[in-house]
Amino acid sequence: MKKTNQTEVKIFKKVYCKDKGARQRMLQDFEVAIEDIEEMIPEKKVISYALDEKYIENCFVIFRVEDKVQEKLFYPVFSMEKAMELIELGKMDVPASKTVLCHRDTENEKFLNSEICNQEERVLIIFS
Repeated sequence: MKKTNQTEVKIFKKVYCKDKGARQRMLQDFEVAIEDIEEMIPEKKVISYALDEKYIENCFVIFRVEDKVQEKLFYPVFSMEKAMELIELGKMDVPASKTVLCHRDTENEKFLNSEICNQEERVLIIFS
């Protein structure tokens, strides 16, 4: 695969990411798969491909989009809401997500976590 430059990424965003119809064309024109699903790390920001340079809150999904004709790879990032539209349209399987972040149950004053609750790992991530 060839390296994708910033101009190509900007064109890709404009043509294939701005609305539901454009994202549907992405599925028709390219091979699309889920690369990763991430929880937003506290104090960090990620820019959405669909929201015209606006920041995503909470969770986001990174897709791997392969242009076999041009031999290029794109990695668009969408909020969970926009990603779920694309996942449903493409009938993709959603991989299990892993996290080191804890969620606080304010009603019971407990920290909840689906897998790991490790203070040292969270601190390393926040400051990396």
